[in-house]
Amino acid sequence: MKKLLLKLFADKKKAVFNPNGLKSVLIRPVGNAIGDAITMTAILKQLKTAFPSIKTGVFVTERNIQALEGCPFADKLIPLKAISYLKNRKKWDVFLDFTPTFTTKNIILDYFLAPRCAICFSKQDKKIYNKNTVKNYDFYADAPKTAHITELLSFTPFAPYVKDIKPGYFIKENLAALKKARSLWPEGKIKILLAPRGSNKEINKTDLGIIVSALKDKYRGNLSFLMLNAKDSYSLEGVKNAPPLNLREYFMLVKSADAVIAVDSASVHIANAFNVPVAAVYANSPAAKRWAPLKGSKSLVIMTESEQESNTAINGFDVMRAVSAAEYFIKAML
Repeated sequence: MKKLLLKLFADKKKAVFNPNGLKSVLIRPVGNAIGDAITMTAILKQLKTAFPSIKTGVFVTERNIQALEGCPFADKLIPLKAISYLKNRKKWDVFLDFTPTFTTKNIILDYFLAPRCAICFSKQDKKIYNKNTVKNYDFYADAPKTAHITELLSFTPFAPYVKDIKPGYFIKENLAALKKARSLWPEGKIKILLAPRGSNKEINKTDLGIIVSALKDKYRGNLSFLMLNAKDSYSLEGVKNAPPLNLREYFMLVKSADAVIAVDSASVHIANAFNVPVAAVYANSPAAKRWAPLKGSKSLVIMTESEQESNTAINGFDVMRAVSAAEYFIKAML
C-alpha cells in the first residue's frame, strides 16, 4: 500500500530554487510543541530580513499558536488541518518542511499543497519512506545532527542570503500577563525561576534541592525562588510554587525573572527570547545540541559528562556546575 502511495503522491515535478521574484515561504515546524514554535521565529526573522517583501506563513495548532501571535516576521498563521492544505494549494513559492520523518499523512497533504519549490530537512530513514524513495521535494537539506536549529537554513539554497543575519527569537509581550507575573514575586530580592520539568525530562528533586540549598546558604535573604510545573513531590523548603498559568502568563513569568534554572525545555527558549539569563541542564547528545540555547544569549549549559544518543537522560549532570552557573548570573546582580 505504501509503495503505491509513493507512486501516486510522492513524485513531484522538480523546480529550481530562484530567489529572484520570491514572493512567499510557508513553514511546517518540527512539531507542535511551544519550543518548536519559538525557534521557528528565528527562521522567520532570517527570511524576512533577507527578503523583506515576501509573505511568510506557518502551520500552527491550538497548542502553539500563542507562541507565534504578534510575531512581526510571520504574516499568516495557518491551522494545521487537512482543509488548510487544500485552501493553500499552489499559493506558496517555497515550502520548508522541518518535520523529522516522512509520514503517509504528510506525503498526501503535501501533494495537495503543491508548492512551487519544496525544501525538506534531514529525515529519519524508514524502511519504505526515506529520502531515496520519497521524491516530493526539490531540495534535501542534509544538516548534521549537531547543527543548531537556527543554522538549518545555511544548508539550503537560502544560505548565501541569510549567512550574515544574526538569529533571534521573538515572543510578544502581554502587559496584563506581565503585571500578574510580577505580582508573584516579593520586592527587593533577586528572582530565580526554577523550571525543572520538560515534556520528557526533568531535574530530579534531590539534585534540584542541592542547587537551591547551595544558593540559599550563600546568598541568605537575597534570593526569591519560584517553581514552575511543580509536582507535589517537588515541594522544597523556601521555594514557592507558581499557580496554574495560561501560556501568555507562562511567557511573562519567565520574562519577569532575573535568572532561570531550567531543564532542556521551552523555558530555555522563552528566556532566550527575553534575554533573561538561564542555567540550562541538557543531555550530552546530538539532538540536545540542536535544541541548545540560542547562540549569543545569556545562557550557560550544563551537560552530562558522557556523550549519549538520548536527549532525555540528564541524570548524572554535575550539580555543582549548575550552582556555579546560577551564581555567575546572581553575582552580576548584587
